[in-house]
Amino acid sequence: ATLRDGLEQPYGGRANGCAVADAWALASLTDRAGLALGVVTWVGMAGFAAVTVINLARLFPPKGGVAGLFATAGSWALTMVIVGLVLLGRRTYSDSRLRRTIGILWDICTFWPRAIHPLAPPCYTERVVPELVGRLDTLTAGERDRVVLSGHSQGSVLAAALVLQLRPEVAGKVRLLTHGSPLRRLYAAFFPAYFGPAALAAVRDTVSWINLYRLSDPIGGPVFCRTDPFAPPAPGNDVDRFCWDPDRPGPGLPLPETRWHSGYWLDPPYEDALDCLAPAAGESGAQAQV
Repeated sequence: ATLRDGLEQPYGGRANGCAVADAWALASLTDRAGLALGVVTWVGMAGFAAVTVINLARLFPPKGGVAGLFATAGSWALTMVIVGLVLLGRRTYSDSRLRRTIGILWDICTFWPRAIHPLAPPCYTERVVPELVGRLDTLTAGERDRVVLSGHSQGSVLAAALVLQLRPEVAGKVRLLTHGSPLRRLYAAFFPAYFGPAALAAVRDTVSWINLYRLSDPIGGPVFCRTDPFAPPAPGNDVDRFCWDPDRPGPGLPLPETRWHSGYWLDPPYEDALDCLAPAAGESGAQAQV
């Protein structure tokens, strides 16, 4: 109720404020994904352990009774999983939003080297990062050349990995702009050994960095801490910047469409961030490239 009250004034009415608050609440469910995954994992492990004990102790006769019920339920569950996967694959061809979601999960899985999961498809990071390092070496070859590196969603993860591979003389000529970034929300949460606070701080210390986030984004978020009007003050956080989504309508105008995880480059803060990074990169006659 507090968030709805706080959104009533920026969005020009109670109805608009409630609609935006509901969208933001829906996007925040991603933050509970770890808890849901943990519950499902523990329930599955407990069920497997129970079935194993029952089978080894021969607590039920092999045919009929509870044992037969378990066997039948397991067969139907396996059949339903297979049918569900087929239907999911079929639906991805007609549902662009679902296709993007599946693509995001695919990107996360194929980001890691095959040594981590050898049965997975080839890892694109092992090829892309060295190629981008070479590209930045070329773009910053001149004494006055500067580059603003912009990465959206999974691109922000690649950009962070890339920055940590740059030679110091190249890193000094690079500025980083990320938006819709899952670095903290997904990668730091599920892979803290590789994208924990120390790694993110190393990226911040290596290059000038601005990260744009929305509360309506179910995937991206702040890298260090929230800086929006509804969060506690965050002194010293010069990386994260909040974007209103949907845009706040003018007097008498309808509520604009929510962009969720897409179209950050259409937001005014994106241009502001470029203006903030590019002039610093363009001092003394330097040529900035994005």
